Amino acid sequence: MLLIGLGLGLIAWRLVSGPTDLAFVKSDIEAALTDARGGKPVSIETVSLRWQEENNEFQIFAEGLRFFSDTSEEVASAGNAVIDIRATSLLAGEVQLKELQIAEGVLLLRREKDGVIWLAGEKIEPVRPIHFHEGSSPFQYLEQSLLSVVESLAESAILADLRRVQLNEFTVNLQDVPFDIDWTLEDAEIDILKEGDAFQILAQGDAFGGGAPEHVDFNLTFQPDGRAFSSQLQMQRAELFSLPFLDGYSDRFSGNLLADIGISFSVRENGIESFAIDVANEPAAIQLGEHLIDVQRNDLGLVLDMDENSLLIDGREISFGPANGDVIISVSDLVGLLENGIEQPIDLTLSSDNFNLNFQPMFQDVIRLSDSDLTGRVDLEDLTLDYTSFTTTMEGVQISSEGAAYLALEKAQPADLPFGIRLTAETDGNITAETVLKYWPVDLGGGARDWVRENLRGGNVFESQLKLDMPPDSLRKGYLSDEALQIDFSFTDGAASFLEDLPPISNGSGSGQLKGNSFSLDLASAEFSEWQLTGGNVSIPYFMPKGEELFIEAFGEGDVTTMLRTISESRLQLEAQYGLPVGDISGQGRMRFRMSRPTLSNVPYEDTRFQFSGSVQNGQFVNLMNEMTLKAENLDVEVNNQRIRVVGYGQLDEAPVEFDWQDRFMSEAPDRQVLTGSGFVSPDVLNRLGVAVRTYMTGDVLAELRATGPYAGEFDIVDVDLDLESARLEIPEFNWSKPSGLPADASVSYRYTTNENISQVSFKSDDVDFRGNINLTDAGRLDHLMVDRFYLEDQFDLTGELVRTDPLSLSLKVSGPFLNAEPVLDSLLEGGSDDGALPVFGNVSFEADIERLRLRRGFTVEDARLQTRFSGPVMAYLDVAGDLDGREDFSLRIEDNGNGSRNLSAEASDAGVMFEALLGQAIVRDGSLKLDGVLRSGDEASTLNLSLSEVRLMDAPLLTQILSLASLRGLADVMSGEGVLFTSVDIPLLIDNSGYYIQGAKASGPALGLTLKGSIRDSGNDITIDGVLVPSFGVNSALGGIPIIGDLFVSREGEGVFAMTYSVRGSLEEARVSVNPLSGMLPGVLRRIFENPAEPMPEPNVAEN
Repeated sequence: MLLIGLGLGLIAWRLVSGPTDLAFVKSDIEAALTDARGGKPVSIETVSLRWQEENNEFQIFAEGLRFFSDTSEEVASAGNAVIDIRATSLLAGEVQLKELQIAEGVLLLRREKDGVIWLAGEKIEPVRPIHFHEGSSPFQYLEQSLLSVVESLAESAILADLRRVQLNEFTVNLQDVPFDIDWTLEDAEIDILKEGDAFQILAQGDAFGGGAPEHVDFNLTFQPDGRAFSSQLQMQRAELFSLPFLDGYSDRFSGNLLADIGISFSVRENGIESFAIDVANEPAAIQLGEHLIDVQRNDLGLVLDMDENSLLIDGREISFGPANGDVIISVSDLVGLLENGIEQPIDLTLSSDNFNLNFQPMFQDVIRLSDSDLTGRVDLEDLTLDYTSFTTTMEGVQISSEGAAYLALEKAQPADLPFGIRLTAETDGNITAETVLKYWPVDLGGGARDWVRENLRGGNVFESQLKLDMPPDSLRKGYLSDEALQIDFSFTDGAASFLEDLPPISNGSGSGQLKGNSFSLDLASAEFSEWQLTGGNVSIPYFMPKGEELFIEAFGEGDVTTMLRTISESRLQLEAQYGLPVGDISGQGRMRFRMSRPTLSNVPYEDTRFQFSGSVQNGQFVNLMNEMTLKAENLDVEVNNQRIRVVGYGQLDEAPVEFDWQDRFMSEAPDRQVLTGSGFVSPDVLNRLGVAVRTYMTGDVLAELRATGPYAGEFDIVDVDLDLESARLEIPEFNWSKPSGLPADASVSYRYTTNENISQVSFKSDDVDFRGNINLTDAGRLDHLMVDRFYLEDQFDLTGELVRTDPLSLSLKVSGPFLNAEPVLDSLLEGGSDDGALPVFGNVSFEADIERLRLRRGFTVEDARLQTRFSGPVMAYLDVAGDLDGREDFSLRIEDNGNGSRNLSAEASDAGVMFEALLGQAIVRDGSLKLDGVLRSGDEASTLNLSLSEVRLMDAPLLTQILSLASLRGLADVMSGEGVLFTSVDIPLLIDNSGYYIQGAKASGPALGLTLKGSIRDSGNDITIDGVLVPSFGVNSALGGIPIIGDLFVSREGEGVFAMTYSVRGSLEEARVSVNPLSGMLPGVLRRIFENPAEPMPEPNVAEN
């Protein structure tokens, strides 16, 4: 014992002094290592014993280690190693290894194509799991490789005695021929620990090579007796798409996607029991086919449960392209997945608490899904997903769906989508208008979507059903087809504006349908401008091409004034701009509203077409025309962006009429406003319409009215047609009347312009025909009258024109085939006329060419020519000429002499015809006539001098009575026959308003002479005439030419030596004639005694009335 202690002391002293060469045991150590490698040689350059102060222990330190195969090929090397040898075996002269620490070495790990694994020259035969076929997969690779390695290690001699093998600062070459892996681990550390039958392998290092991660950590625990092990593998910043064992899965992807990958699994004798992968990637952009996808951080785990034959993918954090959120995917047939890979479809279920899809700018907002569950089948080979059930919640609305989706790896055309989708879906819950816009694709029906965005003010959509069939080529035309998309839905509380300047429709409810390129909506009820809508629809037959028509139709009822005011306050400005008196129109209406416009944001007014049509009860239009109010119990109304129209049967004031009124308020045409009507109207109504017939008509007549005008409520053209058969007409000015029952019709057309009013008048009956135009100034003064024809049977048949030549003067020209002048003669030539005026004409100049002018007693003037001029109400000039009775000429002239009176002159070649034609009595025959004098106005008397030559006086009752009383029976008989010849007749006349005054008239002829003075007043009711009869005037008056004797016996011119005085009193109807026969026996001087001096002739200017 003393020697042993001394030996140990010497060894301790030697170790403290420095390493002690153990060359004497070097061969033993090499032999022990060779035995541990199953006889494969190991060589060591040097072996020494060292003291390690850090560990406070002795260590055997070997340098220059080389490992050879059984063919003496060097398969590994190491710079140094620390060898732990059992001390008891060393004292016994044997070397038994306990632990081995190798540093700074090189190691090769290689798997051949046939599955053989070489580890530092050690051949490890492949051990295949019993339920797996020969094909390779990532799972089989791990299982076969690791199970083979650990079983070989467990059976190797090196682990029979070693408790631990450590490899530090090694370079490990990892080669896998099937997966084309050639990686190198630098600064690798491998630690193999054995505890009982179980052992553990720990390894880590920085990896290099094609597709290698930056760093690898490995942990494996093995139980040889049960051929079971569990393992964890960590790969940091691995390039996913470059990992060789994912080559079959990643060939469709490209890009530098770095991820930290954690793999854990357990293997039993019958294969893999469980498998889990954790992946957390860094943000990157990857290429999928032709699509560049933005990938943010993703953190997910894959768990394989072999007992349950399931795969669970826990996407704790997903952000891949447009998708982000959380998702859990469960695959039910794991074995099928492991055996078949991606070649067969995979049944799966999916659930997510929150998942977002960001397809902006395709959609306005991010699609946010919650509480999502999906059951379906995915085909990773074709990248398709078929699902039988998908439920989710979006914006508080539950959605149920089934269908399919798939990715398109290539774009056949640039417009193609990167995916295709086919599904049906239903919703449970209310979808707001804002939500509709969120999930309406921005470019799907862009014009319609913009219109909805601008005009949809609110509402809730529910019970919607979706059908979607969108292949990748569905947008090649720039829009979806109707077959690609169909959404049926119901809605409540809808509010939408169809024109920006009209109030919106509110509280709407109904149903709708959105298709890929069209939209329709059926309205059940709503409110619009205090109107209750009872139905309607909205239709957009085409979204694309952009700007296609939008059609809207609605039905409702309410107050007409409210509706018209609403329309008027829009861009139409019916009242402010177009003058429609909205407040004057009232009633309760039922309307149908229709509108069409392009589905664009900014639409010109002319491209927006709308129409209100319906009926109005108890309608009224106050002051429709000429302060007349139209009322009706039922009206048909139509309003569009061009016009408003009202049709019905009602009352225009008190007249029942059928009417049609329309106002084309956008038009600038003169007939913008049109009113037509018909009905039986009274004379009072016609007077208010501007047809002044109240004075001449009795009874109601059928009237047809058409009025037009450029402004609302203002008519500048009014046409009235009258059927006058039922009326009695009487025009006393023409002594004409028509009893009720005889046909007659009339028409009056008014034209109102800025400066004048034009009336076209026509009247037709059996004996009357009138057609003419009347122009009045805006002040109502006559400006122009054109008479195309004025015919009154047996009175006149004329045409003419009346023109205002200046503000105070009118010019009248008349022509025609016939004129009856008897009424004019009565007024012009008989006593009792008012100041000599003709009130029919006024201040005018008058020209007439009459083919046949009728005078009294049937006499006519052929080719009568008439010119006259009235100054004020008084005739200032008259010139008449023509052929009297077709035989003799006559002329008549009246001319103003400048001092307020008028000179008159007249000549006729046949005085008898002239008298009979003008006076209406055949008292004169043959002879010539000459008339001159002065016509005065006012209280002044007119003076006339009438001269006749070679005329025969006949059929004069007063003169015949005078001759009879004078016992001149022969002359009286002549008077009633061929008449008494007078060679000369001179009659001076004074005429005023009271009658005719004769101052010294005389007549002389071969058989008779006479004188006359006196008056005929009061229209012939007061006659005072005195005179002298001279029989045989030629002989009897011969002494009158002798001076002194003639004055003594004849006394006065026109008398004779023998003459009788006479007098006439009374009236023309009852004249009292007296003759003094004694006066005939007395000379002229004494004859004066028998004349009647008691009643001097009245002065004209003091005559009574």
